[in-house]
Amino acid sequence: MAHEFLSDDWFDAVAALGPPPDEPGPFDGPVNLVVSHRDRAIEIHVGGGTIGRGLLIGSPTTVTTTGDVIEALFVDGDQHAAMQAFMAGEVHVEGDMGALMAMGTVAPSAGHRAYARSIRALTAGASDGTGPADADPGRCHSPI
Repeated sequence: MAHEFLSDDWFDAVAALGPPPDEPGPFDGPVNLVVSHRDRAIEIHVGGGTIGRGLLIGSPTTVTTTGDVIEALFVDGDQHAAMQAFMAGEVHVEGDMGALMAMGTVAPSAGHRAYARSIRALTAGASDGTGPADADPGRCHSPI
């Protein structure tokens, strides 16, 4: 069953997947995100191959952006959409910019790509599983 991105049901479904593969992830994080989505602000965090609700105390970086940008990055694996949004001023970063830059430096493992496909499959309106990260796994990196 597909769920609306960032809804409570979506977070529950992602949690039900269990932890990501026990192998080095593309980004250890953490990074906090404040996401403007469907007329509300949603606070989440990413790192270590996971995405969770709420902000983490002590995270060196907080990013503020829109749900469309986060969905393109996390669900579709489209790092270029995030870069375009950053250049257009739609992404605001507080704290350690280096931590944010680290998100795109390590290609995800096959296990992490499979985990991302599982997240895409449970997301309503997501692509068919042939996003940029699947087409060229060395080109686009998602932090989860």
